Amino acid sequence: MVCLEHPLTEFNCSVVGGRLCVEVPWWSANVLRRRLAAKGLRATACFDPLTHTAFLEMDGNLDPEAVLALLDGAKDRPRAG
Repeated sequence: MVCLEHPLTEFNCSVVGGRLCVEVPWWSANVLRRRLAAKGLRATACFDPLTHTAFLEMDGNLDPEAVLALLDGAKDRPRAG
């Protein structure tokens, strides 16, 4: 079953205070954080409950394109919902 309530989105990436921040869907931030950890990349999931937005915060020395490529691979899989 594919969840249609939360459509898959593009990931927005920026550097804030020397840290790489990637905006991710609120409902999948922890799953994406674990996906990066499985690939050896440490990330912290940051949640804003007022706006229901989430970010993954990582070392600013990481290549943003490489991080986005790993996250984009997660969008290719159907999700149970």
